[in-house]
Formats: sequence, C-alpha cells, structure tokens
Amino acid sequence: MPGSFLDDLRRPRPDPGGGSAAAHGALLGMALAEKIVLLEQKRTLRRVSEFELWEGLRMEASRLRDLFTWLRTEDMLVYQQLAEVLRDGVDGLRLQGALVEAIQCPLGIMRGSWEALELIEAAGMRCRPLLVADVLVACEFLGAALFSAHHIARANLPLMRDPSTRERWLAELTAELDRGRERLQRVRTALEVRHAAGSG
Repeated sequence: MPGSFLDDLRRPRPDPGGGSAAAHGALLGMALAEKIVLLEQKRTLRRVSEFELWEGLRMEASRLRDLFTWLRTEDMLVYQQLAEVLRDGVDGLRLQGALVEAIQCPLGIMRGSWEALELIEAAGMRCRPLLVADVLVACEFLGAALFSAHHIARANLPLMRDPSTRERWLAELTAELDRGRERLQRVRTALEVRHAAGSG
C-alpha cells in the first residue's frame, strides 16, 4: 500500500528508524491479540460473565494499540528534534532535553510491551486451544519490541555529557529490561505449556 509505514521505513533516510519499527512490531502483536479477543468475545456473546471478561481485555487491547500507534509517530518526531539539535551543534540544556525525550520514547515502548504481555497471558490462558499458537506469535512480537526499544534507548546514552545522569538512565533502562524479560519468559513458558497440552 503506497504511503504505508513499511514504505516509509525502507526509504534511505534516518526516520522512521528503529524506535518506530519497535513500536510497529508491538502493534503487530496487539493486532493479533485483538483479533483473538474479538473472536472469543463473539463466541461468548450469550454468556454474560465471560463476555464481560473479554470486553475488558478488548478495551485494554484498544488502549495499548493507541499507545503504540502514538509512540510509533512520537519516536520519529523526537529523533528529528535530536538530529536538529546535533546538527546545529547545540549543547547544554537543549541537548540534554532532546536526549531525554529520545530515551523516554523507546522506554515507553518497553513499558507498553510489559503491560501488553499481561494481556497476552490473560487471553492465552482463556482462549480456545486452537488459538494459543497465534497468542504465542503475539507474545514474540511484543518480546521483540521490548528488546528492540531497549537497543534504541541505549544508543542515545553515549551522547549524554554528565556521567552520573548517563548512569542513572542506564540503571533505569536495565531495570525495565530485566522486568520485561522476566515477564516475557513467564508468559512464554505458560503459553508453551498450554499449547503443548492442547496439541498433544
């Protein structure tokens, strides 16, 4: 489709770049998760309590989809701002502010991925067995978004002039990655066990 995000991504220019691609990967995972939630919600239309559970998951999926859509564009904008500051040779508070924004955006993708994995687990443990493989695919997209966003955020750290500020951001990014990695492993393992049981 002309003018699509993938068309923009493959162009020989810096933006959109890795951060936006990470958010796009998370969006692929959320689209698949939302499909599963809608299929299950349709199936439970006449069972009120089950329907309401899936409706809650649908609303959360919609919120996360909006978040990742915004972050996909926001990452491109903050990168453009940082590139302009670097091109102009600006230092001091303006550079610091641009760097913080360039780190906070992929950090938001990491945190969003962490939240989305909770939804993935809830859907994957309740959906029909034949859908668990699709939930696993969504899980892997979100895991990739988590790690990819971490790479992008860390790439900006060497530009920070103040060592203590740089170390503080490194510690925060590392903590978020560790938290996300732990949840990813837990969710992936739970889904793999259920998938093996369903196809055994």
